[in-house]
Amino acid sequence: MTTNQQRTLVAFDPANVRTIYDPPGVDVAPADVDQDAELVGLAGLAWALRQAAELPGVILQPAPGIDGGAQTVGSPCVPVPTIQVDPELLAGTTLSVYGTLAHEIAHQALDHPGRLTLRLWWATTRVAAVAGLLALAARTPWQITTAALAVSVGARLMWARGCRLDEYDADTYSVTLLDRTGVPGADAVLAALFAIAHRDTRWYRLFGWIAGTHPTAAARMRVVDRGRRAARLDWRTALTCQATGHRLLTAGHRHAHHAGGDRCRPTWWRLLPLWRSPSF
Repeated sequence: MTTNQQRTLVAFDPANVRTIYDPPGVDVAPADVDQDAELVGLAGLAWALRQAAELPGVILQPAPGIDGGAQTVGSPCVPVPTIQVDPELLAGTTLSVYGTLAHEIAHQALDHPGRLTLRLWWATTRVAAVAGLLALAARTPWQITTAALAVSVGARLMWARGCRLDEYDADTYSVTLLDRTGVPGADAVLAALFAIAHRDTRWYRLFGWIAGTHPTAAARMRVVDRGRRAARLDWRTALTCQATGHRLLTAGHRHAHHAGGDRCRPTWWRLLPLWRSPSF
């Protein structure tokens, strides 16, 4: 941890974070952090989680006004993730702080900010929306305008669905990271989710989540309770041969059957994707 990162960390109120993290038998702070620093506890938690996630480093930054939580910000000029933490978060329970910080580090470990698929869906949303508005302004046939706007809405829903799956996965993986550091991961993540459950309005719990980027806290807690990733369509299983495990009509598929000396049968084909909980 660099000197600049240490200065960023010690900007927090030491009265709230002096003993935030001190699991037995774990070296919670790197050698180059002053043991007298007021934030050795929070720095130790970030350091232990960073090691568990095998990340090159983590910068913590105070950011009042983000609704008592934490968020990850990125910049091409900063080679390591920067996690902004609202000092109000530290007024919560110790386990909720563990769970919240682990969740943000899990996002980085799973490379969610760099996912190309979500960026493509978001770009499609904007391009189709602009095309629809231009078509409307140019008084083109209504079918063109309707199609463009429908594509925009559909892409927006697909993007939101991908974001919600990322939240589920970050919750599940943060349990693993905390367990590796000697903290009861499931308890910590559930405590963090319970602390934000009041933010979900009745409307959002019923219908609003469909277009939202975050699932409801109750849905996230159910996934954590199950102990595995949220189920989804696994498109890697579509158009595959169950006998060889290869995609149909690919070179690998042909070679596998040629080596086995048999012909592929239609009864072995899986055309539709499976709905399942994939592993990390």
